[in-house]
Amino acid sequence: MTSVLNFAKVKSNHRKKIMRVEFIDVSTHKRGFTYGSELSAGIDLPANRGGVIYPGQRLMIDTGLKIAIEEPGVYARIAPRSGLALRHGIDVMAGVVDADYRDQIRVILINHHPQDVFTFEVGDRIAQLIFTRCEHVELVEASSLSQTQRGTGGFGSTGV
Repeated sequence: MTSVLNFAKVKSNHRKKIMRVEFIDVSTHKRGFTYGSELSAGIDLPANRGGVIYPGQRLMIDTGLKIAIEEPGVYARIAPRSGLALRHGIDVMAGVVDADYRDQIRVILINHHPQDVFTFEVGDRIAQLIFTRCEHVELVEASSLSQTQRGTGGFGSTGV
């Protein structure tokens, strides 16, 4: 059964067009996919199974959520949860859900903690989904690029 989530129930004097995203819930947790608060940027993604991630290990985890992004120039980004990062050293690796992808969303987590094993249960919130606008561009090959003050400086060249 396909339902529709309203991903923008923010009370505001400024009315924005609300992007509607169809979804299918194939999860076993049936926790739902919701924002943590009224002004949260991301929709919580629960784990569709329990598991363990050892220090330095990465693991791909099903969420039980399938979505259909129909709006041009939009993708969904899988982002880490700050509490998991701070307390357990857990981070998200990769995390782009293209508009034409229709399979279950999966999250790749990595345990950066030097010694603690991270254990999670079915339904635990492991990441968040943030819908983001993006531009498609036409790459045009050139023999040289315009000059800027920064030039080829990178990786800390503008200071800390």
